[in-house]
Amino acid sequence: SAKLVSSAVGTDVSGAVRTGILLLAVMIALRLFNVFSGIGFDRASSAALHRCKMELYRRFLACPLHVLFAAEHGRANESLNAEFSTVTGKHLNLYPGFFTGILTAAVYFVYLLAQSVPAALVLLAFSLIQMVPPVIVKRYIQQNYDDYEDIEAECTDLTMETFGGFAEIRMYALKQWWLDRMAAFHRRYLRVCNKMEITGRVEDSMDAFVENLLKYGTYGVLGAFVLTGVTETETAVAGIALSGGLFEAVRGIFSSIPEFAVVKTAEKRMSGWFADGGTVAKGPADGGIVLECVSLSYGDNAVLRDVSGTVDTSGAVLLRGANGIGKSTLFRLFTGLLKPDAGSVMVGGVRPEELRYPDGVFYLPQDDAVFGFSAAELYAMALTPERAAMA
Repeated sequence: SAKLVSSAVGTDVSGAVRTGILLLAVMIALRLFNVFSGIGFDRASSAALHRCKMELYRRFLACPLHVLFAAEHGRANESLNAEFSTVTGKHLNLYPGFFTGILTAAVYFVYLLAQSVPAALVLLAFSLIQMVPPVIVKRYIQQNYDDYEDIEAECTDLTMETFGGFAEIRMYALKQWWLDRMAAFHRRYLRVCNKMEITGRVEDSMDAFVENLLKYGTYGVLGAFVLTGVTETETAVAGIALSGGLFEAVRGIFSSIPEFAVVKTAEKRMSGWFADGGTVAKGPADGGIVLECVSLSYGDNAVLRDVSGTVDTSGAVLLRGANGIGKSTLFRLFTGLLKPDAGSVMVGGVRPEELRYPDGVFYLPQDDAVFGFSAAELYAMALTPERAAMA
C-alpha cells in the first residue's frame, strides 16, 4: 500500500498499476480462501452444534426429578435454545473473532511502526478510545440480557397456560381477567424492550462519535506530522489508508467485552440445570418410607411442619383425606419430585432423588396434562419386559 501511494504520488503510473494488480490478486485469492474455508467451517460447526445439542438434551433429561418437576416451560425453552446459542457462540464466533482481531491489530501496528514510530503510536492511541463505549454499556447489556431472557420465558409460560386453560377461560367467563393479565404482561415486556432499545441507541451514538473522532483526528494529526516534517507524505497517506483496518480490528476486540459478559450470564443461567448432577441408579427400594422432621411450604403456605413417621410398604397402603391437606405433596416427596425445606425423607434406605425409575419405584399420577397418555398406556410403556412378564 505504501509502495502504491509512493508510485501514484511520484507519477509512476506503470508501477502503480502493477502494485494495484498485485493487491487485487491478493484480495481475490483471500476472498476465495474465505469462501471455501467458510463452507468447511460451516459444515464442521453444524456437526459440532448437533453433538452439543444432543449432549445438552442428555444432561437435561438426567437432571434430578425434583429439578425437572419444578422446571418452567419457558425457562427450559430459553436454556435449550437462546442460551445454548449464546454459550456455543462463544467458541464458534466470539473467541475466533477476538483472537483474530488481536492478531490483525498487531500486524497493522507492526507495519505502521516500521514506517513511522510517531504515526503508529498516535494511531494506536486513537484506536484505544474505542474501548470507552463497550465498557460503559457492558453492565447494562448484561442486565438487559438477563431481563429479556426472563420475560421471554414468562411469555412462553403464559402462552402455554392460556392454551391449556382456554376451555376454563370460556367456561367461567374469564375473558376480561385474561385480557387484563395479558395487558399487564405486555406493559412489562415493553419496559424490558425499551431498556434494551435505549441501551442500543446510546451505544450507537457513542460509536458514531468515536468514529468521527478517529477519522478526523487521524487526518489532523497525520497532516500536522507532514507539515512539521515528522513523517513523509507517503507515510502519512499510507497511515490514513491503513488506519481504517487498525481501528476496525481494535473495535472488534473491544466490542467483545459486553458479549463476553452476556455469555457469562448465559452460562450461569444454564449451570443451574446441572448443579445437582444426574440421578444415581439404584435397585428396587426395600423397606419402608421414613420421614424425619420434614417441613415443606409453597410460598407462605406451610403444608408440612416438622413431620416424622414411617410408612410400611410391605403391603398395600391407603392414604386418604380431604382435598388440599397434602396427599399429593407427600407422594411427590416420596418420589423425589419435591425436596423438603427441612428434614429428610428416605425410601428403602435411600433418598428419593436417588431412586431409579421405574425399576425401583413406579409412580403413576392421576392425570397427564402434557402428553395425553392414559393410565394404561403409561403403565405399559414404563414396564420393562421382565417386569411386564412378572405382572
